[in-house]
Amino acid sequence: MIEDFLQRLEKLIRNEGYSIRTFEIHCGISNGTISRAIRNNKQFQIDVLLKIADKFPHWDLDALIRGGDNRSRVATVEEGAKTLVTNQLLLDRIIELGELSKALKNQKS
Repeated sequence: MIEDFLQRLEKLIRNEGYSIRTFEIHCGISNGTISRAIRNNKQFQIDVLLKIADKFPHWDLDALIRGGDNRSRVATVEEGAKTLVTNQLLLDRIIELGELSKALKNQKS
């Protein structure tokens, strides 16, 4: 599953005309974070996804994460608005899950 996500991410990065390193720089992501994840089929932290979403609001995050239609450009204003709302809801949920995860870790400590 993570491998499929990383393949979709790499394809979108290349479609935008970036190398992996220039993409990391553009997004403010630490050197090698994405390239190591792709090379080793490893996850990266939620904050990396949030940085990507901030720099590429026209990407359909649901399609990136789950698969499906991976268009990196918005075809219409209406479709763009729907994508932005979907992305915001998804990001809100990711943030909630991150906070819940931290709270659970703190309870165990």
